[in-house]
Amino acid sequence: MRLLVDIGNTAIRWVCVDATHGSLPDPERYEHTDNVAAALKSCWTGMPVPDEVWVSNVAGDQAAAAVTDWCRGHWSLAPHFAIARAGCDGVINAYPEPQRLGVDRWLSLLACHGRYAQPVVIIDCGTAITVDVMQADGQHLGGLIVPGVRLMREALTEKTPLDVEGRQISDVSLFARDTLDAVLGGTLYMAAAFIDRILADVAEALGKVPKGIISGGSAEDLLPLLKNGFEHRPALVLEGLAIHAEACV
Repeated sequence: MRLLVDIGNTAIRWVCVDATHGSLPDPERYEHTDNVAAALKSCWTGMPVPDEVWVSNVAGDQAAAAVTDWCRGHWSLAPHFAIARAGCDGVINAYPEPQRLGVDRWLSLLACHGRYAQPVVIIDCGTAITVDVMQADGQHLGGLIVPGVRLMREALTEKTPLDVEGRQISDVSLFARDTLDAVLGGTLYMAAAFIDRILADVAEALGKVPKGIISGGSAEDLLPLLKNGFEHRPALVLEGLAIHAEACV
């Protein structure tokens, strides 16, 4: 059994697969609130011992150390940490220094390559919103990074008494009648407008209509606001990690 783990800035996602995997099952998810060691104790205690552990980690050295300590202490395994490469499985990294591309972005490129007969625009809506563009032949063209919905809300409410934590908005309206709803809806509209503009500009720059792919924690909230059809692939990083474990070792 191979354990695939995606450690983001907010949550851990993981899935167990056979080494010769097909499509991935729905991943498990657990918010770590910056304490990955405590989160692992809560969500991995009693888990069957895997044969291999592969990790995508963008949460920093402490998160990497927590996973390593858990795997060594409980399973006598050394986890494999994925890194971005210059090329793998037909994908060519646009960065002159390949490892400076976030590993989650790299794995998302791997997950999309070969699946679409057109360029792709990959949007990951997590703590940050990242954009990556890839030609159909696997050539990564580069991308952009802007604050995510949560960061925008925190910036707006940092010096106000508004508390957005735990507040859900069911129907985003152009005409919010409450300041908190105006913040919640406005930040979603801002992110959606950015994403729609990116897709339009990429189509103009390339002279081809790209395929839009979206993932990340805010994706489901943004999808109803996007003018262009995006395919939602919530396990995108884990899909790429599975490919990395097979093809990029």
